[in-house]
Amino acid sequence: MIVMAWRILQGLKIRKVDMKYEEEKEFSLTVVLARPGDGQVDQNMFRTKIWDFDLLKHFKKCTLNKKPVLLGFSPLRLKNVPAKAEAPGAYIPLK
Repeated sequence: MIVMAWRILQGLKIRKVDMKYEEEKEFSLTVVLARPGDGQVDQNMFRTKIWDFDLLKHFKKCTLNKKPVLLGFSPLRLKNVPAKAEAPGAYIPLK
């Protein structure tokens, strides 16, 4: 899944995320990436390891016209940053 993160950081769009989970039986995660503009599917990433679930928390998410959109991947964890900023995308200096 490191390749998936790298490809998103290069500019590919997240077109589809499909996760399947059944307790003590199965886990699968599929992420479909596409080139911006033409929308042509570039890569399908498929994993069956439960540890890859952690990558989903790094997806940047929002709504556009009240519809869900995944904007990209944010791998950074900043220390001393409050959970909520005053405004979306607000700059919070680190002390």
